[in-house]
Amino acid sequence: MHCFFELLAMQKRPFLRILCILICSAVWLLGYPFLHEQSQWFQSHFRTYAPGPFPQDSALLERTGFPKNSLLGLDTLSVDDSMTVAMPLPVTLSTIPPLVGDYHGTEVLDSFFRALRKPQQQIRIAYYGDSSIEGDLICMSFRDSLQKRFGGYGVGFVPIMTHIPGFRRSVRHQFSDNWHRSVIGQPNEEKMFRGISGEFFLPIMEGNSTDTIHADALTGDPSEDDDTHWVSYRGTSRFVGTQFFSDARFFYGRPEMGDSINRPLRVIANSSYQQRSHVLNGNHIVNEVSLLDTLSRRIRINFTQPNRTPLYGVSLESASGIIVDNFPCRGNSGYANLGISNAVLRSFQEKLQYDLIILQYGLNVINPRVESYAWYERQLLRVVKHFQESMPEIPILLIGVPDKGTKINGQMQTDPSVPRVTNAQRRVAEKTGVAFFSFYEAMGGAGSMVRWVEENNPKLANTDYTHFNFTGAKKASDLLLDFLLSAFQETPEAENQRADRTL
Repeated sequence: MHCFFELLAMQKRPFLRILCILICSAVWLLGYPFLHEQSQWFQSHFRTYAPGPFPQDSALLERTGFPKNSLLGLDTLSVDDSMTVAMPLPVTLSTIPPLVGDYHGTEVLDSFFRALRKPQQQIRIAYYGDSSIEGDLICMSFRDSLQKRFGGYGVGFVPIMTHIPGFRRSVRHQFSDNWHRSVIGQPNEEKMFRGISGEFFLPIMEGNSTDTIHADALTGDPSEDDDTHWVSYRGTSRFVGTQFFSDARFFYGRPEMGDSINRPLRVIANSSYQQRSHVLNGNHIVNEVSLLDTLSRRIRINFTQPNRTPLYGVSLESASGIIVDNFPCRGNSGYANLGISNAVLRSFQEKLQYDLIILQYGLNVINPRVESYAWYERQLLRVVKHFQESMPEIPILLIGVPDKGTKINGQMQTDPSVPRVTNAQRRVAEKTGVAFFSFYEAMGGAGSMVRWVEENNPKLANTDYTHFNFTGAKKASDLLLDFLLSAFQETPEAENQRADRTL
């Protein structure tokens, strides 16, 4: 090493310096897998890879935090020595692991099913997931079917802004381009609480001044006042239940010290029938104001020179019937949801009163060379318990990973990790006492994603053999709905009603 530093100090011999750096880098790259194997700390914080010419399992991945140059990043999972990586042997359909067990646990959904029998009350569902539900995919058809059967209207919770504007079909969502978005899995430099969707939003400001919010319903044009921060939500006619909303509930967090007193935000909400004014000086972890409580199709919110108060979003809803909130997070295996604090989940539960929580994850841990998912099972166990501790007594439905195609020996077929992950998810559901629905089995098991892409006209999934398209998302929502309604019809109340009709 002494010789190495001497070489680095030789300003007239740059070639030797570069050569030494390359040699040291090569030694580190070749030696890291062996160091990882011997060090428990490395195993609990980083993934490994095969040295030399052997195929790599994956790149190194930090346990917490996504790459800074990634909008939403990759997964935030730690992988320890219980993760077994298989050698790159040929894999065929005959070697796809079998599914183990038939647990469904639908009896834990009884309180949700009782709520469905009281459509005069609001029945609310939180649907968390990865990119499979981005843009309200699956959720929007699921919401539409439930609202047609049990009543209700409105698209539910919508954040301040989205990284995929225009993709979502269930609401027309527009906003100014001067917002900062912080999402679970990314560094939280502001040290503010993330909201129910795993996000908070701050205006990108220049200078300091007083702060007001102005909300207009049925009036206003996003092209006006482009120098302000603004958000606009409009109902769409694609679904019956998303054309209008009768309540617009605005949620925000605790302002920075002094802002709630010295520089409070002000809300003025206007519609054809009413005008309301609010000062956003709430000092709780989660605060709420009602912007409108009259039937509306559009609301625009102008934030005129706002302060640094974390903003969460607006819920567009009806006072009764079904409301389904769509909470996607691209690249999330579920583990990043631990970044939503218990206090935030409890506070939102007090305000929104959820009747069911749905968790759909798993696509982001699929790897055909990973044989054991004990590490993922432990991580997912923590996620489910996190929601159970934060929102006790609320039933949870854990949804298993859909089928995923991968090319093996030149042929597209089911990734052998799909049933492995499904088995791990089913074990978590049984251990924690939550309901379980397997998309993999409902789709048709092994080879189903290939069939959805290649044998259906129109196609039901994209050619990445991973994500549903709009048509496939509708079919997937129908599979989920059939599962829930079948269980609903098997409840004692439903059986008693059928018996009464036969008398």
